Amino acid sequence: MSNRKPPRNRPGNTSTLVPNVEPIGVPGGMTAPAEPTTQPEPDQAEAAPTKAPEVEGEATAPQERASGPDASTDTSTRPSSDATQAAPTPTRSPNTSSGGTARDRLEASAMRARLQSREWDSHTVRLPEPLWNRLQERVERDQKAYGRAVVAMNHYLNAAFEAIPAAPTKAAKMAVEHQIQAGLCPPASRSSGTRLHSDVRGKLEMLPAQMRRIARPGLLGHLQAAALTRFLDELDELDQ
Repeated sequence: MSNRKPPRNRPGNTSTLVPNVEPIGVPGGMTAPAEPTTQPEPDQAEAAPTKAPEVEGEATAPQERASGPDASTDTSTRPSSDATQAAPTPTRSPNTSSGGTARDRLEASAMRARLQSREWDSHTVRLPEPLWNRLQERVERDQKAYGRAVVAMNHYLNAAFEAIPAAPTKAAKMAVEHQIQAGLCPPASRSSGTRLHSDVRGKLEMLPAQMRRIARPGLLGHLQAAALTRFLDELDELDQ
């Protein structure tokens, strides 16, 4: 018969008890090794660290603006120093209008011929012979004051024709009045080539057909003579 004692039954639930790790005595003085203790593996769900719940509105709360005078100033809308500076005054082009005195218009015409020489082109002008002579005398007299290379005959013609009204009705009236003053026996006239600015040439090229429709043909020569006569008369008045 075996001398081994039967195991004792422990009261209560033994499922949670940890096995005994002490050696068990057996006959003959030998000690039986105890079975290795196996610890239950922790549940992964329980072992994983639990993330703290986010408080609603904490992550999406806007960052508070820093206090102080610099924080309340929006530099994105502040104008730069360059933008607040006054814009440079554009360079004024030579006077192209018929305003000012006859002397002003003459000097502006001479300046345009110097600065805008490519905009000047040839044009034929027909004037009474006495008016050609008067113009030549005026040019020679002014060249002594300005210098021969400063003013020329075409500058006078361009300045005089620049004052011709662009409206065909006014231009035709101006030409007819000059024709009446010339009388029944006007002096002989002759044509000569000159150079005029493109603006003046364009106006003189359009007016003959326009005056023909509202008055009669053949008024361009009278119109040019009337404009140059007025221009020279005004220069003579300025000399006094």
